[in-house]
Amino acid sequence: MSCLREITNYVVIIGSDIDTLVVGPKHVVRDDFFSDFPPVLEKIAPQGAIEKMTPVPDAFVPIIKLEISGISIDLIFARLVVSSVPMNLDLKNNDYLRGLDEFEVRSLNGTRVTDEILELVPQQKTFRLALRAIKLWAQRKSEHTRRCVARGLTMYFLN
Repeated sequence: MSCLREITNYVVIIGSDIDTLVVGPKHVVRDDFFSDFPPVLEKIAPQGAIEKMTPVPDAFVPIIKLEISGISIDLIFARLVVSSVPMNLDLKNNDYLRGLDEFEVRSLNGTRVTDEILELVPQQKTFRLALRAIKLWAQRKSEHTRRCVARGLTMYFLN
């Protein structure tokens, strides 16, 4: 049995992606995830829903990048040294880190850090709203910066 866990649903903005942690038991290794999971996804998804699927097994945090019906999803895999993954999995338990390699620990860190931050925030609703605003501002600033650079380069080459 494995478990899917979304780790950043509170900062989803149009044009951003959804990061999802896929946790497997000890007998499911990273190679299994990258070789066996994509065909399963294609089989269970509605016909034509998966527009793009890019496994990146050698990344700092191994990932499968998906685009499903226009929504970008990053699937991050971590194997735990357990015979089955409990439905009420609490990744704050440091015992789950024992026996993992560096890739698996890094894969779990996103969820663990997110959970820790949310526990420290007294007003989570306000915090989530602020994160959305900051992310939207950063996206717009980035687009504005790209346009300014493109305009500047165009002017440079025209002169």
